[in-house]
Parts: sequence; C-alpha cells; structure tokens
Amino acid sequence: MGYIIKVYTDELESLNRVLGSRDPELLSGLPEQDPDVLISSEDGWRNERTAALRKLVEAGLDGNYSRPGATIRALMVLCEKHCTSVGDLDHFRYDQEDFPELWDFQFKDSSTDLQLPVDLDHGIPAVNHWPTKDVLQLQERMRKVELAFRKEYTHGAFHALKSWLDKAADQSTGLFVFYE
Repeated sequence: MGYIIKVYTDELESLNRVLGSRDPELLSGLPEQDPDVLISSEDGWRNERTAALRKLVEAGLDGNYSRPGATIRALMVLCEKHCTSVGDLDHFRYDQEDFPELWDFQFKDSSTDLQLPVDLDHGIPAVNHWPTKDVLQLQERMRKVELAFRKEYTHGAFHALKSWLDKAADQSTGLFVFYE
C-alpha cells in the first residue's frame, strides 16, 4: 500500500479571505457546500470535518487542533475550493533512501510561518507548506539530481514532483502538500 499526495498552489491571499474570516454567509453555508460531511443521526450533529471547517473559518490556522486529521481534511477542502490543483500521485511508496527529494517534499518540515496541524497518530505532518523560496531551492536540487544521472531520470514520481515545482515556480507561488 502506498501514499496519495495532492498538491495545491498556496494562494494565500484567497485562502486568507476565508481562514479566520468569521464570514457568517460562509459559516451558514458549510453543509450545503460540502454535503458529504453530514452524518445521518437523529440529533443532526455535523461530523468532525464540518466542525474543523467551521473552526478554520472562525479562527484560521491558530495551531490549536483537537482533531488534526479532520482539520487536515478541512484545509484540503478549502484548498480544493480556493487554490489551483497542480497534481496528485496515487499509490506510490518510497523511503528516504529511494527518493530523498520526494521524501523531503512530503515529510520535511518546511520553513513556513503557518501553524499547520500535525497527524499525531503517525508523528509526521499530513499537510506541509512549501513557501516559494523553498520551492525554488528544491527545484534546483532536482535539476542537480538529473544532471548527476547525466540523462533524464525516468521515474514517474520524479517527473510528477519536477512538474509540480515547475508549475509553482512559473506562478511564483509556494505549494501545499497533502498526503494520506
């Protein structure tokens, strides 16, 4: 079994209009915007992801996450609505020795000021943010890896990562990286 990675540009201006906005219209519309978040029960409680979406709209990324998994999925919902998807990669598995660049992209703590939730069950972040300057540094590292092989690296994951970095660099944005 492998991981699934979803990558979005970090359109922070657009996200910041939502995160911590306390927008009553957005808050009242959450279940209609994401209908699969309701659970079927007599008392009508919303599930954890709806609660996490509500908390992100009310408080933003405040670092106080009682259910980090739900918060991560809620942030992914917001990125799906307010950011550009650059790609995804399903069912792959690598360790640090196999493909250190992809490992770093997923798991390395980037130099971001965002207080992102951490998946406590696994001890690693389930969402990571790569600011533009870090994207450019990793992009350069990928070029050096390709030059070291003196031919085009043929692995699909390598090309996917390189493509994501190139798209972000072309748009002068960073990236949000979600993985499960």
